[in-house]
Amino acid sequence: TTVGTFPSFYRLDGAITERKTAQYWLDFFALQCRAWYVREKGVSKLIVRPDALTPTRTIAACLVGSDGKRSYTTGKALITEVINSINLLYNRDWSMTRDKTGFRGCYNKKHTESIGYYGEHEPSGEQFWFDFIQSEQMAASVALYYLNKYSRRYRIYKFSTCLDNEDLNFADVVALGFDGNRAVQIRAPGINPGTARQIDTINFDATDLGRDWPYIGTDYIGTDYVST
Repeated sequence: TTVGTFPSFYRLDGAITERKTAQYWLDFFALQCRAWYVREKGVSKLIVRPDALTPTRTIAACLVGSDGKRSYTTGKALITEVINSINLLYNRDWSMTRDKTGFRGCYNKKHTESIGYYGEHEPSGEQFWFDFIQSEQMAASVALYYLNKYSRRYRIYKFSTCLDNEDLNFADVVALGFDGNRAVQIRAPGINPGTARQIDTINFDATDLGRDWPYIGTDYIGTDYVST
């Protein structure tokens, strides 16, 4: 099942030349077309990562604890997750050994504003060696998506709600009605069993897309995790 729509020019071509698990290859293919591959309730899903988050539901309120405080905390990604300089290798020459010289194309892009805040951060190892991308157009599209996503420390939101939101799953996009209708994408949903005195609740871990520049200066420095 495909969730979302790929650009019409996206195409993967190549050969599987190593014996690895199906899960490995499916994750590898998904990464190269800026998607997630997930298995959920017996169904395999290829989830397209969008350019912009469009909420399908508004969560009006989060739970308030016995201490009178909202069950809502915000944080931001670690500085080690920042990527602001990408050399995406593509169009692999399958007659050659898999190393940097074995790719016919290289799409290079830097995010100058991010580099000004953090210094230059490149991806590690072979993270952007994309064997199955053949065209420069697709290489540019995929590289720019990841550059926009990781060029700043994207926000992380943790909150709890009641069971009326139990149908929400990984990658669903919602608006936080209790925080200015901020659009976020769910990263980890989970049920928290209640007790004789407390109802069952749903815990959510969500993120934004991390595309806003310029951003608030304090987003780049200081505490990694704060309560609100």
